[in-house]
Amino acid sequence: MEHLPNRDELATIAQAVSQAVIRHASLCEQNPANGAEIVPALIELQRSLRAYALAVTEISGWADPIRGYALEDDDIPEEVETTTKEMASGSKAKPWYQESDVMVFDHYFLKIHNPKVFLSYATDRLGSRPSSLDEAAEALCRLDGWQPSSYPGGVRVDQRHIDTCFS
Repeated sequence: MEHLPNRDELATIAQAVSQAVIRHASLCEQNPANGAEIVPALIELQRSLRAYALAVTEISGWADPIRGYALEDDDIPEEVETTTKEMASGSKAKPWYQESDVMVFDHYFLKIHNPKVFLSYATDRLGSRPSSLDEAAEALCRLDGWQPSSYPGGVRVDQRHIDTCFS
């Protein structure tokens, strides 16, 4: 059975997020080109943010306060985790990225005013019914390169946030 956090543990989880943010910020200030240390710190930060988001939802019923910014463990490419662990251990492994590589993270917060129409559209486009609105949005993004303003159902982009790294 999975352990569910209690109210006393929320503060401890928040402290872990704070420590992960401070470690990541410190590494970025000291040597921004040091991917061998920064990427594992970023992965740890993302994991702690995800743990916090899940704990807040479980304890309070409030939605994820960090919506879209905390990756699931499965979202971290294996070559990133493997190479950064090797580099952090002193190995001469080549980084998984090149100086000319740029990663772009584009985050959207959508408001879907008519979920029934949106799901129907996604079902028609995909050939099967998605189990949720987020599954439908992700599948449509993968299918057509993300064009939310063209989707029916009153889809509106409420927020958009773009980040880059390794530039």
